[in-house]
Amino acid sequence: MIPLEDVSMLAVATMLIYITLSVFTILNVVTGVFVNTAIERASADKEIASLKTLQKRNEQMQALQSVFEEMNQERGSDQLKVEDIEAAVNVDKLDSVLESLGISTDDVKTLFSLIDTDGSGAIDLQEFVSGCMQLHGPARSMQLAKMGYENKRIAASLKKLLSQVKDMQRKMNAIISVRTAVPITAVPAHEDVMYI
Repeated sequence: MIPLEDVSMLAVATMLIYITLSVFTILNVVTGVFVNTAIERASADKEIASLKTLQKRNEQMQALQSVFEEMNQERGSDQLKVEDIEAAVNVDKLDSVLESLGISTDDVKTLFSLIDTDGSGAIDLQEFVSGCMQLHGPARSMQLAKMGYENKRIAASLKKLLSQVKDMQRKMNAIISVRTAVPITAVPAHEDVMYI
């Protein structure tokens, strides 16, 4: 820069602007490389996390399947009843697996009715595994939305039913008031019928 000072101050200013722009350009390239590397690692982490979640889900399903098969070997059937589930919970075969999934085994009959989707009174392997996996973990937004929708439908049906009951009650009151307002006349003694 010292020789440029002899030429002019405009040359010195141009040199300073060039150096500043070069430094910012190099910093921008280095920052871009770091950001790109971080984005690639984050996407790889997401893939690894989804693979771990899928692997954990498969392990849980296999554990449920092995418990179901073990209970079936003792019973000699391909379907379980509520008594079988209660017996398995009492000897801690099923209890530990369900507790690891976050499913409470305090009320076995309610648990069985939630798993028994077809209401047959017996559950097969597919019902058992899919029912337990649906009960696993916290409620999902889709399940909450479905429950809210069903509650709205039930409330609307109850409201309609209540209005029908009130309408029926009004009609019955009107019929009763008409019958009590009109005197009853008796017919001859040989007939047991009375007319209004």
